Order: sequence, then C-alpha cells, then structure tokens
Amino acid sequence: MTKLGYVLYLGFILVSSVSVFLCDRDILAGELILSILFTLFLLWKLWKCERLEHRPTEKASKQDDVHYAEINLDEQRAWLKKRQQIMESQEMILRHSLAYKHFVDALNHPTDVLLTDDDWEELVQTLEQIIPNFQRIRLDTEYMSQDEYRMCVLIRCGFKPSEIAIMMRKSNTFITKTRQSLLDRIFHVSGSASEFDIRILDII
Repeated sequence: MTKLGYVLYLGFILVSSVSVFLCDRDILAGELILSILFTLFLLWKLWKCERLEHRPTEKASKQDDVHYAEINLDEQRAWLKKRQQIMESQEMILRHSLAYKHFVDALNHPTDVLLTDDDWEELVQTLEQIIPNFQRIRLDTEYMSQDEYRMCVLIRCGFKPSEIAIMMRKSNTFITKTRQSLLDRIFHVSGSASEFDIRILDII
C-alpha cells in the first residue's frame, strides 16, 4: 500500500471510530480499542516505510564521501609524483653544473684543490638559480653567517656531513652542532642534525 493509501485509510478509520462512538453509546469498548490499536499499527508501518525510503540517500551520501576521499588521495599522489619529478630534474641539473663538479674535485683532492670565495659564490649562485626558493632560508632567518649558509648549500647539494667538514675545513663536531642550531633557528623545532638535513633536502 502506498503512503497516500495509508493516510486515506487511517483517516477513514479515525472518522468512523469517532462517529460510531458519538452516535452509538452502546458500542463495545473493546471494538473501539481494537480500532485505535489498528490505527497505531498503520502509523508504525507508515513511519517504517519513510525510514526505508531515506536509507538509499544515506548510502549514497557515504558513497559520495568515499568518492571524494579517493579523489583527494589521487590528487595527493599526483602532487607527490610531480614533486619527485621536480627534485630529480633539479638534482640532474645541479650535478652537471661546473660549480658542483669543481667541489667534487676539491673533495677528492683536498690538498691539491683549494676552494676560494669565488668558488663558493659560484656554487651558491648556481644552487639559487636552480632552486630559487632555497635562498628564503637565508632571507627569513634573522642572522645567518656566511659559513652557516655555505653549509646549508652543501647539504642541499647532497654532500655528506663528513664531506662538508673536509671542504669547509671544520671538525665533525662543529658541523653537527651547527646543523642542530640551524634547525631551531630556521625551522623553529628541536631535533637532531640529521633532521635538519632532511628539511634542507626537501626544499625545491
């Protein structure tokens, strides 16, 4: 029976019950009670039908949420893939630059190749041209010495801490403590020196 049928039939039962009760005082109380109970039963059936009609809507809503979640996940994957491609492209350009190769040569022959201020400036400019956002760590930090920024440049170029110590002619302890200090001053977090390296390498 449709919802309209339930409503019409319900109205008929109510009107009939009231009319009989008013016109015939001798009606049995039991019959009136049965009519009322049957009316309540119809009301319950009508309420149940309405709930069933709303269920597909709720299910569709949940399906929409899942669909949107899948779209967001796909967008994140696409963004990560694009980011990885950018990083790989930057690394390739950097490693083929003359400035980078000169520092590799100085690392392999520390006694034969001495790095000058011009060499450092060329490497810094090369990196900033390939990764323009990198210089923001220097501009956004209240004070950063020349050696500290050079260390950041070497880290972003992919050199290891022990290699940086050789090229900068500093101790490994100095390199470690400086990286820990820069982590707090640049990124405003406390952590290890390796965590600083991860954040620097993540700049594109």
